[in-house]
Amino acid sequence: MLQRRSILPDLLALTLLCALTYALLPTSHGLTNWQEAKRALVAREMHDRLATDPLAWVVPTDNNKPYLAKPPLIYWAQIALATTLGRRSGELELRLTVAIAGWLGVLCTYFTARRLFSPWDDGPDAVLSDDRAFAEHVAWWSSLLLATGILYVRSSRIGELDILLVPFTVAAIGCIARAWRFAVQHERTPWLTALAATALTTGAVLVKGPPAVLTIALAGYGGIALNIALNRPPARRRALTPTQTATSESLAIPTLAQPRPTTAIASVLGFMTFAIAAFFRADSWRDIPGITILGLCGSLVGTFLALLADRARIVQLWTIFSRTLLVIVIGGPLLVFYGWTRAVAHLIGTANVTTSLGEEVEDNLRLFVPESPLVNLEAAAYGVGLGSICAALFIVWFVRTRPILPRTWIFAAAWVVLGLVGFSTLGKGVPRYLTPLWPGIAILGAAWLTSTIRDSSRPKRIASVALSIVLVLSVGQSWWYAAGREMKYADRSPRALIAELHDSSLEIDFARLGTFEFSTPQLDFYANRALESFHDATPRPGIRFVGPRTINDLRADLADGSTYVLLLRARQPSSMEPRLAQDCLADAGLQVEKLNVRTPFTIDNGRVPVIAVRVRAAPDRSPLDPTPDRTPGTSGAQPDGR
Repeated sequence: MLQRRSILPDLLALTLLCALTYALLPTSHGLTNWQEAKRALVAREMHDRLATDPLAWVVPTDNNKPYLAKPPLIYWAQIALATTLGRRSGELELRLTVAIAGWLGVLCTYFTARRLFSPWDDGPDAVLSDDRAFAEHVAWWSSLLLATGILYVRSSRIGELDILLVPFTVAAIGCIARAWRFAVQHERTPWLTALAATALTTGAVLVKGPPAVLTIALAGYGGIALNIALNRPPARRRALTPTQTATSESLAIPTLAQPRPTTAIASVLGFMTFAIAAFFRADSWRDIPGITILGLCGSLVGTFLALLADRARIVQLWTIFSRTLLVIVIGGPLLVFYGWTRAVAHLIGTANVTTSLGEEVEDNLRLFVPESPLVNLEAAAYGVGLGSICAALFIVWFVRTRPILPRTWIFAAAWVVLGLVGFSTLGKGVPRYLTPLWPGIAILGAAWLTSTIRDSSRPKRIASVALSIVLVLSVGQSWWYAAGREMKYADRSPRALIAELHDSSLEIDFARLGTFEFSTPQLDFYANRALESFHDATPRPGIRFVGPRTINDLRADLADGSTYVLLLRARQPSSMEPRLAQDCLADAGLQVEKLNVRTPFTIDNGRVPVIAVRVRAAPDRSPLDPTPDRTPGTSGAQPDGR
């Protein structure tokens, strides 16, 4: 028998756990991730511009150029923290922003899980009406599992914006579930709850744009549709019309529907459609597992749509979607995003906005990539730590025992299943994109764990083991991000290198400090200026996100006898042309002097060290002589620029 839990002690314990895990020594390790460095750069520049330009709130910029890859909410949060602390926006503000978002995501998961598993007071599942302790324990364990999830902790410690989606997404899904429950029980539109869901979805859209709506729509309204699809519709004689009221009996019947012959046909057609689409995106036979999984996703979608292809169910969908204000909840935030883009277009021109948004869509919207479902499933298998294991056990438990659960649990199932299908078919397979799905996995895992504790003859032992694992994960990850990462990977951040270049006797003019054949925003952040990047006059495979200036431009700058300090690779990765970067500079008629810099800095995922050299025009050669023709190599690799 489970004991009732109190909200306040739970929230205090969760807050203490999050503070230990997310906020201990947040800046002990410098910026190493391309994403977090970009967020810190743009926020700092926006903060600086606000002193003279109030419209800086609207248009994020990077090196005085519009940077519209993402909406500005994460920058607003950093600036708000910096203003509160009375300092310029920087590392601390970025790391605190994501830590606070991670903490709020945990608290929102607590309340949403409590709501999803709270028993209804009427209907066929009223047997659970006296078992509110079950919902309270699911809320407690889901929050603990999420708070110590491996990828969730990473997002809460590294300044990537995806973690800011979590509190908005979780709370919005909870509001939609509450609105559905109210509409079913009271046959009225829950205006306040639906408007709260709209506001929360708007917050998510201001974090990441239209893609932020995907998880909310699939988990929230997909959960409603999944409930209707899986349950037997009311009899024809009782079918509703759009103008009739909907009763709880007609909208949520817990007996499973019987599949029809058309369901099997739709399942096969869905499999073939998705598998064929993925086949044309395949590069080799090694993509067969990914093609097969995408085919299964198509089969699931086909089955889902076939089950909904019934007049009674369509009427149910129409009625309940109308009562929960789907158009407003989903469409309203998209209109806000459109309004932001129009305001930006008014300030900087429509062409700039169109180009930027087009590049973002092209980079992120990748349909039927065979590798995507494999990456996503791998991330889901460990991303929530103990929660991922418990979620897998939930599937086995549910199939074997068919437990009686409150009707709203279906939202957690849609959250995970439809979310993985959506991201696997529409995305390119990036684990951090799945961050809004981690709470759903944690909730399912907590449902299994709570049930196991409740039904066990030794509940305290199981709870103690689970709690011990959670605490070990918390302490271990807290140590890693507070101290361990800096001890092992200090060379991944250029913070110490730039400090040495500032303080050394090398007499480096930072206005003439640049990079050759690579670029990274981390350097720009710590140098407090955008470092110029150069590339070879003859294009070399594998060099991206550098330039547009070339060696010839550099030679022209040095024609007056001045010098330039460049950061470049000490050696080439095996996948790139083997000729060294310093040899390219020497062949171009430049004199290269390696500087005695003691602080290590590596790029290309820590594989390649960076050296500093001082270059000047060679005395025995005219600085404007053309660069000798060379035949570039055939291999290539992406540098550390993205």
